[in-house]
Amino acid sequence: SVDQFSRWVVEAADSAKRGDTVAVLRDFIKAMGYEEWLYEQSTSPKAAEMGMANVSTLFAWVDKMLKGDDLEPPMTLPEIVNRLILRDMMERGEDDAEADQVQLMTLHASK
Repeated sequence: SVDQFSRWVVEAADSAKRGDTVAVLRDFIKAMGYEEWLYEQSTSPKAAEMGMANVSTLFAWVDKMLKGDDLEPPMTLPEIVNRLILRDMMERGEDDAEADQVQLMTLHASK
């Protein structure tokens, strides 16, 4: 039910604040059965492996942002989520701009 899911998300967020955030996120993905779902939905086992490799890359980014480095201070999980959302929005904007350019070039060529 929605109440159980909400409770689960809140508990995971609380655990992430108090402990190893990356481990909590890994447990969250595992508990929801994402890897199994990915293998069921993918066109091939190789495609599912690539999907899980993307998840591992995401965890590496999150871990790096949580720890910070010489150039960037450590971030909280909400800050990381906001940065990833912004990055996604910017990438989608670039894709939309490229699509608009292609449409404009196609329209111009058709004249």
